[in-house]
Amino acid sequence: MIAQGVGVLYLIYKVYCCKLKKFLYLQCFIPKINLLINLFKQSVPIMFTMLMIMFGVFNIFYFVGQFGELSTAGYGTAVRIEQVLLLPVIGLNTAVLTIAGQNYGAKFLDAVSDCLDIARHSKSALHLTHCHMSHPDNHGKTELLFDQLDRAEKDGVDVTLDTYPYLAGSTYLHALLPSWVQAGGKSETIKRLKVVENRKRVIHELTVTGSDGNQGGVVNWPIITIAGVEKAENHRFIGVDLVSAAAMVNKKVEDFYLDFILDEDLKASCVIFSGHEPNVRAIMKDRRHMIGSDGILTGNRPHPRGYGTFARYLGVYAREEKVLTMQGAIARMTGRSAKRLGLKDRGFIKVGMKADMVLFDAANVIDSSTYETPRVAAKGFEMVWISGIATLKAGKRSDALPGVGVRAR
Repeated sequence: MIAQGVGVLYLIYKVYCCKLKKFLYLQCFIPKINLLINLFKQSVPIMFTMLMIMFGVFNIFYFVGQFGELSTAGYGTAVRIEQVLLLPVIGLNTAVLTIAGQNYGAKFLDAVSDCLDIARHSKSALHLTHCHMSHPDNHGKTELLFDQLDRAEKDGVDVTLDTYPYLAGSTYLHALLPSWVQAGGKSETIKRLKVVENRKRVIHELTVTGSDGNQGGVVNWPIITIAGVEKAENHRFIGVDLVSAAAMVNKKVEDFYLDFILDEDLKASCVIFSGHEPNVRAIMKDRRHMIGSDGILTGNRPHPRGYGTFARYLGVYAREEKVLTMQGAIARMTGRSAKRLGLKDRGFIKVGMKADMVLFDAANVIDSSTYETPRVAAKGFEMVWISGIATLKAGKRSDALPGVGVRAR
């Protein structure tokens, strides 16, 4: 009880010291029924597990207690020591600290350094997901990234990374806003953007001083294309860059941007063309690299990576460009990834392993999705098996749905 009380007081103190406390309103503490229902569904199985554990502990203490208070105290102490000593055995050694690279700007390498320091001190394995260096400040600087990773490995850090093979990224349009605007969620963001003084401040950060929502820099409006909208009257803007879209309605681009995201209730998505091909190739050749699509499948014109990532690695970067070997590309999307996730029964074709397999034509496999027509299936895939059950036959989907969630073992 004392330990729990101290913990609660410490949490209250940390919240009080947090800069975001000024954005905490009474409505933030109003229970949300849907969230509580989801939490309840997740917690019930754990609750029964803990109940059985406590029942077992009670029985053990009841038995040990017959030998006196010293025996009971000694057993309780031994249990705690046992838990600490066995932590690596029961699974902490397979835990991976996964950090998504969201800031690819001038501070990207500083962010990577911070992540590596966390991994060093926590003794956690580290995976940097969609670890791109797409911002112009980082073009041609992949060796600086590799140097950091090499030094971390010498310090004992188990570090890996993944990327997708495209020069554009994708997100929601409002993600470019400064973080102070977005604090508190959607309703608070919309409320702040409707205040004239806030709007002026936002425009100044987006166009003059830089927004932390845009990697700390000013927004390069022409490279941002509208990808998805909710309202039918806004379909005309799909596939149009923000400068051209603003010109269509005779507005300044920054005013159009703010008006548009409000009109779309913060649901509009975009594609941002800021990549650097030499960086893409250099990172995918790194021995720690794996493949991740980071696919967003919603929106009118989602990023083509959702449909073409794996085929593009195989067809373009392995077969045609020979940046990778075909075997190397396959390893990055199968065994290497399974090993990193602790999936000991998947990722390799061996006796006793799960039969999760793909049969493809190495001479013809290629991505077909584009930024204009992203929802097009890749070519060259003949068969797909999940746990030995065919879900793709002769290039066509079957009715089988054998896929299940998997856990590290």
